[in-house]
Amino acid sequence: MAIAALACLGYGAVFLTVGMIFRNPIIPVLILLAWESANLFLPRLLKPFSVIWYLQSLIPVPIDRGRIAIIADPPPLAIALPGVLLLAAVLLAIAGWRSRYLEIDYADD
Repeated sequence: MAIAALACLGYGAVFLTVGMIFRNPIIPVLILLAWESANLFLPRLLKPFSVIWYLQSLIPVPIDRGRIAIIADPPPLAIALPGVLLLAAVLLAIAGWRSRYLEIDYADD
């Protein structure tokens, strides 16, 4: 359950920040979805740029990735847990900073 909570925290921060930065976040969210879905096939240098790579090191039973996947060792627990928390903190700070400069005009409604 803790891994699911960390996944919600990490992905929630990512999608909140994308929603705050872009006026129409459909295209960036589709790009993020494709990036996270293609994590099995990414080279070892690109895997650390996805949330799922950090979460995979926390699961107690390894997932069978098939024969096509590029296998990379997940980070140790001492890096994965603070990595997700630090990512969420940084992205929430960016979203909070961005929300200070938003204007809502109720006259157009």
